[in-house]
Amino acid sequence: MKSTRLVLIVLVGVCAHAQVGSSVVTSASQFDGIHFPAQTRAVVDTLAGKWSITWVGTDGKVIGEGEELWKLAPGGSALIEENRSKVHGASAEDYAAIWWSTKTQSVRGIWCDPTINDEGCSGFTVSLEGKDIVLNGEWEYQGKRQAWREVFSRAGTGLTQILHIGDPGKDLKPVSTIRGTLVTSVEQPRRQP
Repeated sequence: MKSTRLVLIVLVGVCAHAQVGSSVVTSASQFDGIHFPAQTRAVVDTLAGKWSITWVGTDGKVIGEGEELWKLAPGGSALIEENRSKVHGASAEDYAAIWWSTKTQSVRGIWCDPTINDEGCSGFTVSLEGKDIVLNGEWEYQGKRQAWREVFSRAGTGLTQILHIGDPGKDLKPVSTIRGTLVTSVEQPRRQP
């Protein structure tokens, strides 16, 4: 089913994956004096790093593999996600960025994948539910608007991402799970004194 495949590729996009062999560790001195609001700090602490990931379908079978990288942009202005995976044998690559919006006093994001997003990039919201990071957004593909919700849960060096998709304003159904294992940690910026 093409729509199921597209949904899974969307998850790849939202989920973030990294380039094999790229260096992830960043000098903490580069971020001296950067202040992160508590919500942004929680997102960075949960997601930052290079992750080896396995995609699992709703039937429990492995449907793909890849890597995702969550790293800080220069100056700590955003947390950037790079995704490189193969899902159902097809290449799935995308980009996302998450940042603190002083204007809205919230964490915001943008996800880009022009192969399955007619808009090229779409905005999303970021919230905390306990220790989980929750992303919510919408995108359009071939004239059909879809809503998505992705929940990231971290336990030590493990990360679980569950993607839900459906019609905007309706109940969203889980379509896939990504299980990640931390490959490389990213040094976190130092807090402002």
